[in-house]
Amino acid sequence: MAKILYLSSLAALAAAAAACATGQIVGGGAPPAESDGTGTADDPERGADAADPPPSPDAASAFSCTGAGIGAFADRLVVAARASCTSDGIGVVTDTNYDCLRAPIFDLAPPFPAEAFARVRDWAHYGNNFSGKTTLFQCVDFAFAVTAAVCGQPINGGDALIDENMMIPGYTYLAAAPGAAQSGDVLVMDGHISIAAEVIDSDHARMAEANCLNPDGSMPSNPNDTGVISNTRVDALDDPWILGWYRRQ
Repeated sequence: MAKILYLSSLAALAAAAAACATGQIVGGGAPPAESDGTGTADDPERGADAADPPPSPDAASAFSCTGAGIGAFADRLVVAARASCTSDGIGVVTDTNYDCLRAPIFDLAPPFPAEAFARVRDWAHYGNNFSGKTTLFQCVDFAFAVTAAVCGQPINGGDALIDENMMIPGYTYLAAAPGAAQSGDVLVMDGHISIAAEVIDSDHARMAEANCLNPDGSMPSNPNDTGVISNTRVDALDDPWILGWYRRQ
C-alpha cells in the first residue's frame, strides 16, 4: 500500500507503483499463553534465529508443509481472522489489536501455531526489515505468519526483502505464466505479495493476503495501507504486475 514491499528490481524501490492496484473482488479451544517464537538472533526478546531448525510439528495437524497446506491454512486463517479482528474494522490488524490473531491461529491447529503468532507479535513490536515499524499489518508479515504456521519457519527466513528469482531454501521460484500457478504459491508482485488460496482456472487465482483491500472488501481508491486480511480478490495470472511465485518444495 503506501509502503512498497516487493519490486521487480530492488534497485528501483523509490520508483515503485502503489501496491495492490489491480484484481477483482469475488464473494465474500482457547489458545495458550504468549510464547517465544522465531525472530532475529541479535534480539533475545524476538526468539530463536531463523536459521535454527524448526521444532517438531503437531502430528495431528491438518495442514502439511506443502503448497496445498499453505493455501488451505491461509484461506481458513482469513475467515477466522475477519471474525476475530473487528475492533478497527472487519479484518483490520494493527500493532495494538494484533492479539486478535492469537485465537484464530491456535484454534485452527496448524503444526506450528506458536511460531506463527510469534511472527505476528514480532511485526507488532518491531515491524519488518523493509518497511520498518508500521501500525497496520503488512502483506509480507501475513505470508510470514502463514508459512511459519505450517512449516515452522517463515518464507525467506523472515527477511522482508523478497524479490523475484531468489534462492529461498525450501521453495522453487517460477516465473509468472498462465496455467502454471497452484494453491499455496506465494506470489511476488510489483509492490505486493499474496498467497494463492484457490486457482480458479488456468489464468485466475483467488488471493489470501493482507494490506490490500478495504474492510468491506473493496479496492482502496488511494494507495494507502489498510492492514486488512482478506481472501476475495481474484488476479489474472497474466497481469504484468505479477512477477512470479515461490512454490513449496
